[in-house]
Amino acid sequence: MKKYIETNFTIGMIVIFLIGCSNEKEKSVFSKMVFELNGTQFINEEFLKDPFSITTMDSFLIIGNLNGTPMVEVFDRFSGKLIGSFLEKGQGPLEVLALDGCQNVNNQKLIIPDLFSRKMLMVDKSTINKDQIVIEPFFSINDYDEDIVAKIGKIAYLNDTYNIVTTTDNNGRLGLLNTKEKTLNYFFPFTDGEVLFPELDSYRNNNLFSSDMTVSTKNNRIAFSTHMADMLYIYEYLDDKLIPIWHHQTYLPNGIKIFTFENTPPQAFYTDKSIYGYHDITSSEKNVYALFVGFSQEQGDIYFTNRIRVFNWNGENRFEIRTNYPLKRIAVDEDDHFLYGISKEEEAIIVKFNLNDLK
Repeated sequence: MKKYIETNFTIGMIVIFLIGCSNEKEKSVFSKMVFELNGTQFINEEFLKDPFSITTMDSFLIIGNLNGTPMVEVFDRFSGKLIGSFLEKGQGPLEVLALDGCQNVNNQKLIIPDLFSRKMLMVDKSTINKDQIVIEPFFSINDYDEDIVAKIGKIAYLNDTYNIVTTTDNNGRLGLLNTKEKTLNYFFPFTDGEVLFPELDSYRNNNLFSSDMTVSTKNNRIAFSTHMADMLYIYEYLDDKLIPIWHHQTYLPNGIKIFTFENTPPQAFYTDKSIYGYHDITSSEKNVYALFVGFSQEQGDIYFTNRIRVFNWNGENRFEIRTNYPLKRIAVDEDDHFLYGISKEEEAIIVKFNLNDLK
């Protein structure tokens, strides 16, 4: 039997303070202005498979499934009518193993990333209303240097030269992946050179900061949210560099146990005391919407939350929305008129919120 040594960690007084406070009393810039927003059921479980991600694109609502096939369904986002479905699960050139959401690029094309095979497929908007939705290869990392491939996490389209990526490298949590020269430039270390847990190697330390991103190709800006910490960032792409614009932080990854096994590197595990960060992040041309949890598994169902933090692309005009439906994924239209979310009753449903009710 393998022997192990267990060590409990917290992140200083920040975590102690947060555990001692209720969510309503959380000292955050977003909590200073809170709005209630009631939505309605838009698409029920009868017309859904296994919804995992949600994206808007012009008049379309794009639902990505976790396991159900076809893996992508397209609905009219005004009527809720099913328009079409496409994409099979698999290892073929026009299939995906793990659908990592979909990215709307300027309401012209839909980028479909595969988290496992590190590739992207593309659907031109003009084909969606046709009898046969056309899928095309768009990008693959398979012919990049192995050292680069091993360090890259999520990938999103930024422009015709660069993809924006998350990395697990100590050189930076973000990267610009040059798709023409097949090079990677790093930006912004995870913890300003400090190691969160000295017992862990750099790869496992950096994995604690896994993130989601949303990209505004019109503004050349990227917003990131962290899954297991209250950390939000905005960066601007300028002159082949990423420039920091704004960040918000109240707590780092916390409530973690470190296990040291014989002949293997120490491993980090979250516990039921770990306070969760952000489930999802989406954006319009003007604003960013981040779906925030802010509590631990001891305190409730951490897979759904009714708190959405909103800010513009400069990190200003910050407020929080409280919804009447618990959500696990969200999407907003380009003009900030409607917000859509994956929620649940007996089964998964899609709910719709009129953001004009906030105005």
